Amino acid sequence: MFKIISLVVAFLLSMMFCVQAFASEPADRLMGPAAVQWRENSEIAGVKSAVAVGDPSTAELYALLGKMDEGTVFPLHHHPDDRITTVISGIMYYGVAEEDTSEQMNLEAAVAYPAGSVVYTPAGTLHYMWAKEGELVAQETGFGPTGIDFIDASENEN
Repeated sequence: MFKIISLVVAFLLSMMFCVQAFASEPADRLMGPAAVQWRENSEIAGVKSAVAVGDPSTAELYALLGKMDEGTVFPLHHHPDDRITTVISGIMYYGVAEEDTSEQMNLEAAVAYPAGSVVYTPAGTLHYMWAKEGELVAQETGFGPTGIDFIDASENEN
C-alpha cells in the first residue's frame, strides 16, 4: 500500500512540475493589445498589419494581425500557403473569384463574417476582403514561407 501511495505522490509532484514548466515557457510569446506594433501597408491605404507569432518568411507557423479601416477593400489576391482567418472584431466581408475566368471582385457578393468567425482559405485561392461596416481586426494563421500576389483587375478587363 505504501508503494502505491508513494507512486501516486511521485506522479502528482512530477505533473505539478511539468505543468509549471509548460505554463512558464510561452510567457515571452504573450502579447496584449498595447504591445502590438502595427505597421502601415505601403500598397493599400487603410490597412495595418503586425506579426504576432513566428516569421512568415521561413518554414514555420506564423500568426499575422490585420486591421482595416471602415470602407477599405483589400483587393483580389492569393497566397502560396493555406490560411486560417479569425475575425477578432468588426465584420469581414469575404469573397472568392475563379482563377480561370475574367470575374473580378464583386463586393456585393462578398459574405459577411462577424467577430468570432473562422474562415479557411486554401493556398492559391483568389479572394478579397472588405471592411464595409466599421473597423475590421482579424488574425491570419498559416505555415510559411508565405507571400501575397495581387491580381491586377485591369488585366481582366475586355
